[in-house]
Amino acid sequence: MEKQIEQLYKPLYLYIKKRITNSLDAEDLTQEVFLKLSKSDIQNVKSIKSWVYSIARNSIIDYYRKKKIITDDIENLSFTDIETDNNTIAELSSCIRPFSY
Repeated sequence: MEKQIEQLYKPLYLYIKKRITNSLDAEDLTQEVFLKLSKSDIQNVKSIKSWVYSIARNSIIDYYRKKKIITDDIENLSFTDIETDNNTIAELSSCIRPFSY
């Protein structure tokens, strides 16, 4: 089983990376796929490779669903509730100033 995972890891990562352009997210999803595989009952699975790629496909779909929800939430934010009085702006400026180059 461990040898199969080693053989599947890089091709699976490339499969996910092709569909998700962010390398770090692709790496995270690849690890999540193998984590889900480890928690699965694979005794009745005929092909580990097919099972792994099915998990990957579903994980990619979930990734984009979550990303869409986050994007929708950001687009619906309203900044009318935020007070921008001079004291707040001055306080923020004083906090940021030490980091300015």
